[in-house]
Amino acid sequence: MPATDSTTSPVASTPSSTDGREFRIRSLIWTVYAPSFLLSIGTGLLVPIVPLFARDLGASVGLAAFAVGARELGTVLFDLPVGTLVARFGRRRTMIAGTIAILVLSLLTGLTTMIWQFIALRFLIGGAMALWSISRHTYIADTVPVQHRGRALSLFGGMGRLGTFIGPIIGGFVGEHFGLGVPFFVQSGFALITLGLVVVLMKEGQEQPNVRPTRNAYARIGSTLTEHRRAFLTAGVAAMALQLVRNARQVMIPLWGSEIGLGAGDIGLAIGIAAAVDMLFFYPAGLLMDRFGRKFAIVPSLLVISSALALMPLTTSFWGLLCVAVLAGIGNGLSSGAVLTLGADLAPRGRAGEFLGVWRFFTDTGGMIAPFAIGAVASAVSLAVGGLVTAGMGGFGAVWMSVLFRETLTRTDRGKR
Repeated sequence: MPATDSTTSPVASTPSSTDGREFRIRSLIWTVYAPSFLLSIGTGLLVPIVPLFARDLGASVGLAAFAVGARELGTVLFDLPVGTLVARFGRRRTMIAGTIAILVLSLLTGLTTMIWQFIALRFLIGGAMALWSISRHTYIADTVPVQHRGRALSLFGGMGRLGTFIGPIIGGFVGEHFGLGVPFFVQSGFALITLGLVVVLMKEGQEQPNVRPTRNAYARIGSTLTEHRRAFLTAGVAAMALQLVRNARQVMIPLWGSEIGLGAGDIGLAIGIAAAVDMLFFYPAGLLMDRFGRKFAIVPSLLVISSALALMPLTTSFWGLLCVAVLAGIGNGLSSGAVLTLGADLAPRGRAGEFLGVWRFFTDTGGMIAPFAIGAVASAVSLAVGGLVTAGMGGFGAVWMSVLFRETLTRTDRGKR
């Protein structure tokens, strides 16, 4: 086993191809890109809807932000056990289970009439997203060689961004004209189509042989944390900060839009246009990561998104909000696929599921902190100050990565293109 306490070790654990042949990114189209694109549309539908739905149920601004964060909290708390489930039952089974759970829970969410029921269901959907996300991430880590990961995972991120572009526009329109509960039913429809693709196209033969764990789950998690402590304390903290500012913009845009009197349609349009700009950067981001390294994408992304969060409280109209949302979209596009790429780089061969469960715990914790921090500061001071606080956290992450992170893309890898 290669040394596991350094961020420079993962290359030794990287597969050269999926089956002994030269790897081709197009081999991921139907097993990774298409299902993820469809599910991301369903997720994107709810970006402008969740805080507005919570407000419609009688929640304050702070409680609405908590409702947004409930999904992230569920994801974080399920990340660690899900990593061991993927190792035990395989990627395909856990991916199918997660998709079914998203389908059912979305239907129930659209029918709820009480804020605490809504928050509980969003928490459970977060757990379902952990099942889907870690099984999918493990598949990528096991099949994509390191010298292709930046491009493969930036394209993967691009599929998510395309869904995020389409989803909020559809969700805002549907929510405004048919009711705020209807987008949850539409999300269930996309989850159903995704389930069909996974069942039909991801065959059992693509799985690694399942190995029954010989130690209990807590012991394996503790071992993973200890062996890879340097990776989690350097790359993990920076990735956590990136996820924090990414989620902060998704909370701030709809809440600030509501604060200045915009409706669901205008908010969804602003998010959708920003996502369209975001998409322009996903492939250049992959080339940047594969040519110069992961740091050259992540640090600028942190700085740009943080700047957008700091500027948002200065806007008073749709056009002002749109400009800041587009700036945040540019920053997000610069790091398309970066968190997934780092996780795949660092994951040890044969134990990717367990490692990525802990990795996702770190990064999803950053995503979870954002809405709770904004909600707490908004309740205590103001929503504007909440944006400034999260911007400061993003700036800290940029400095942390610049100083402490050891690049995972080596000179040898850069020559394998």
